[in-house]
Amino acid sequence: MAVAVRGTRTGTNQLGPYERWMFDAGKYYDLPALMLSDQVNLSGVAEFASAIPCAQITQISGATEAGAGRFRVHLPTLYRPQRFASRFVPFLMCPKQADAAAGALFSHDAKAVADLLASFRTGSESGSKSPGNFRINFPVRGTTIDRCYPSDPAPYTRRDGRAAPSAIVAIIDLGIPFAHANFRHSDGHGTRIDYCWSQTAPADNSGRVLFGREFTNDQIDDMVERHGGDEDAIYRDAKLLTRRGEPPMPLDRMHSHGAHVLDAFAGNWPMETESQVRIIAVDLPASSTWDTSGYGTDMFMLAAMHYILERAKRISDAYGLAELPLVINLSYGISGGTHDGGSLIEDAFDELVTERSQRAPTALVMPSGNMFQDRLNALITEQHFGADANGTTKTATLQWFAPPDDRTSSYIELWYPKGTDCSDISVGVYPPNACSPANTVQRGAAMIQADPSSQNLLVDGRIVGQFSIDKYRDRRWRVMVILAPTEPSWQDPANPPRHAPPDLHAAPPGNWTLKFIVPINSRLPDPTPVSGSLPVGGGIQCRIQRDTSYGQGNTGARQSYFVDPMNARYGDNGGLAEADQPLAAVKVRRFGSLNGMASAASTLVVAGHMASTLRPAFYSSAGAMRLSAPASGWHPVDKQVQLSAPTERSQWAPGIVAAGTRSGITVALRGTSSAAPQAARALAMAFLTGTNQTATDVSGFMALLQSTVPAAQAIETGGDPATEARSGQLRL
Repeated sequence: MAVAVRGTRTGTNQLGPYERWMFDAGKYYDLPALMLSDQVNLSGVAEFASAIPCAQITQISGATEAGAGRFRVHLPTLYRPQRFASRFVPFLMCPKQADAAAGALFSHDAKAVADLLASFRTGSESGSKSPGNFRINFPVRGTTIDRCYPSDPAPYTRRDGRAAPSAIVAIIDLGIPFAHANFRHSDGHGTRIDYCWSQTAPADNSGRVLFGREFTNDQIDDMVERHGGDEDAIYRDAKLLTRRGEPPMPLDRMHSHGAHVLDAFAGNWPMETESQVRIIAVDLPASSTWDTSGYGTDMFMLAAMHYILERAKRISDAYGLAELPLVINLSYGISGGTHDGGSLIEDAFDELVTERSQRAPTALVMPSGNMFQDRLNALITEQHFGADANGTTKTATLQWFAPPDDRTSSYIELWYPKGTDCSDISVGVYPPNACSPANTVQRGAAMIQADPSSQNLLVDGRIVGQFSIDKYRDRRWRVMVILAPTEPSWQDPANPPRHAPPDLHAAPPGNWTLKFIVPINSRLPDPTPVSGSLPVGGGIQCRIQRDTSYGQGNTGARQSYFVDPMNARYGDNGGLAEADQPLAAVKVRRFGSLNGMASAASTLVVAGHMASTLRPAFYSSAGAMRLSAPASGWHPVDKQVQLSAPTERSQWAPGIVAAGTRSGITVALRGTSSAAPQAARALAMAFLTGTNQTATDVSGFMALLQSTVPAAQAIETGGDPATEARSGQLRL
């Protein structure tokens, strides 16, 4: 069945494709598996057309009375230095307690959610003006919302007898063991963690944070003393261990991502400087990281950034100091996104880091990602098109494999080249063994309905996904294909759904075909060529979102991937190939797989290597492209990894050893998530001992590291043939 989806040059989509899927057909597939409460406490990020002073970001009647007075908008802790104006605002939209029906999650569809968001505005706006973009995330569990918020935060407790702080380190992660001995002073007296915001903990109604619970240094020390250092008892008292009928909690287990990363970052600090470095930690909600596409996390991470900056200022104010150097580690990433520094969350991070850098060094450190060999990245260029028999068009195809037994949705983003209009390219999606497309985006078609430009993906008349086109942030056209699980959890009689699904069906597993059709005389625009005719970036960038079971989610996720017979998976030595073949033949690319959240200019990106050989870890991602817009017009700017750290000890000793969730337990963790905190730790130490402690950007941080850390020359394994003629285009 062929159905047209038509792009539009005007109008604003209140909801993006992820949100439209999750609050329509997709909620029956994915939300029950996440064990969310049946409430629609919507979390999200609003992007306003222009920067708004923090004092004017208020809960006004238009938002308070959204949905006939049934919802109220709340804002989490915000960093509010004088004269700071922001375009990005994290928010929570909650049903009023007196109207329980308004909070029924499964009674809301995408249109109802969009209608609610249309009334969101600030005190600086009038009438029905609304922001241009929203990023809606997973609902927040009602038990975590603090009904007394906001109230004054607890006063900061200075550590008398210890040195004043000279730097602050902060982490955003999952499963933070704040009572662990590695984060206490070496004399055993007192925690080194000044603030820990557990976003997943039930609220204590202290009013200090909008949702979850804040643990201050005094509270942590009191809990350790009351429970005699029994960490199980401490976390049970804090309600951070799993309770009946609620999602599994990370601290149930003897290891967690956050424990390992925080230990590599700030555990067992050298005794001579441990009092000079204070720790702020944010523990993300467990459910927000179960969906590894990145859909559910933006609000939680942006709220965490605001919280860290605000609490860091409280620490410096308590000592009468100017704002201190701050190093933030965020060992998280996605495989999708624009990869040009222009995603909403990257711009929001960049805005905060740039603002604080005017007063003190502020570094955001992130991993390069682990997707180098995962076949999640493909590039369709002019060389891949062949003339059709009709003599008027030419076509390129790409195979996308949907694995059987996948219990979560799969997402693919098809990014048109910069400067390409929605009418320039047609895209068809063909199910396995099908001769006709399930859906097609057609060239030159007039827009029938301006918002939203999406529809259900149908196979044999049954809904198996969603197909859409939108101009992301009014910058670049994107076609989005979402597949339902190939084995939905509600098909399991032992796991019946809490809500009966509508006319939905499992997506057919196997090789799906994507067809790109353009006029015979057209040419896809390529950015500035390098090394002869090979382009840097450009073409149609095709990206599959990461879809793996993470932590305790046990979601049953299985990763889809591109199939390209021309892509040599293995090298002459029998190991995984570590370089791409020329673009003329191959579509699947290893380079270009850089973490989709790490391509902003202000981010320090860290890759991984094997300590015994100094060669790149086989999974360590590399190669993104960021576009800058000088007066002369758009042109490509390189965004690559700046440095690397060990992620493997040797071929026979995988991973890097760091702490588990309980004192005395160690775990080996693989991946660039463990490389980033090592670099962040070195940078924090450099702020204490280096000669250039006023560095405020990535180049300054690199110079500071080079002046304080002995560096070895990593051994390269080959670069992207399209870009390796440039310096800095290799993996490490």
